[in-house]
Amino acid sequence: MISSAYANVTSGLEPQAFYSGPAFWVAIAFLCFVIIFTKPIWKFATSALDKKIKAIEDSIEESARLREDAQDLLAKYKRKLSDAEVEAQNIISQAREDAGALKDRLTTELEATLERKEKQAMERISQAENEAREEFRTITADLAIAATQQVLSEQIEQSKSDELIDEAIKELPNKLS
Repeated sequence: MISSAYANVTSGLEPQAFYSGPAFWVAIAFLCFVIIFTKPIWKFATSALDKKIKAIEDSIEESARLREDAQDLLAKYKRKLSDAEVEAQNIISQAREDAGALKDRLTTELEATLERKEKQAMERISQAENEAREEFRTITADLAIAATQQVLSEQIEQSKSDELIDEAIKELPNKLS
């Protein structure tokens, strides 16, 4: 362009007005093109950026909400865990109390059973002693009767001996009791 303008000046032609050249009109057309398409492109770019900003804000809000939900859930589970620990401690203490009570009851029952068995054994021993005494008395009485009978039969005559034996037999129950 400068070369053509320089050529026109040197050739002796009259200088032309700036708006009569094609470069001016190309520049005007380009400027109109930019002005016409700048607004829709600007709207498209800003709406795309607004959508992206909205998506990011929504994502941040969703993340914040999810974080709050997670913290609430964590607090809830911590409360449940602490409640479960308290309940476990209560169950353990109740089990210990029950075990102690069961131990005491079983100990008492065992002692009562041992006392009962001891009493039964003592009664059996006493009964066996009584039976042994009775048997001893019976054997002693039989021996005494036999010895008396033998001594009397050797020393006393037959008729007198029968009378003494009958008399001793009659008196024997009174002497044994």
